[in-house]
Amino acid sequence: MNLADYLKAHTTITVIIIILIVLAIFSELIKAFKKNSYHYKKREYFLTKHELGFYQRLCEATRNKNLIIFSKVRLADIIEPKSHNSTWQTQFNKIQSKHVDFLLCDKQYVQPKLIIELDDRSHDRKDRKERDAFVDKALSQAGIPILHVRNSEGLKGKIEAAIFP
Repeated sequence: MNLADYLKAHTTITVIIIILIVLAIFSELIKAFKKNSYHYKKREYFLTKHELGFYQRLCEATRNKNLIIFSKVRLADIIEPKSHNSTWQTQFNKIQSKHVDFLLCDKQYVQPKLIIELDDRSHDRKDRKERDAFVDKALSQAGIPILHVRNSEGLKGKIEAAIFP
């Protein structure tokens, strides 16, 4: 093998090794990007059709009552563990991922006045009954009334009875 052939072979091997190294690095970068990238899309609707219809009737029922309506509110944004002791985090964990359907607050100070849960058939399941019992107890301890309804029938009167007894 002469020097020219040796250099040609050595150069070819070097180029192949460099290409393989670049491909390996590129492959790792793609894996890292995929692992650390998130892909989200906007939900088509914030409220279900049933929730939207109820929300519209709720707006009518609370008109001229000096109330603001919030929907899909995280329980931990409404209540909190009573004291900062060794069980605080455990208690907080129980409420941080739970949401309520509707929260009515007074307009002036935006203080919680009433929670409304729009119960569908899913609330008949054992796990939902346990969840609802926990939420009801937690809200009761915090002094916030909760109203469970299946539809908007008699809604205005139920709200008035709960908020303005």
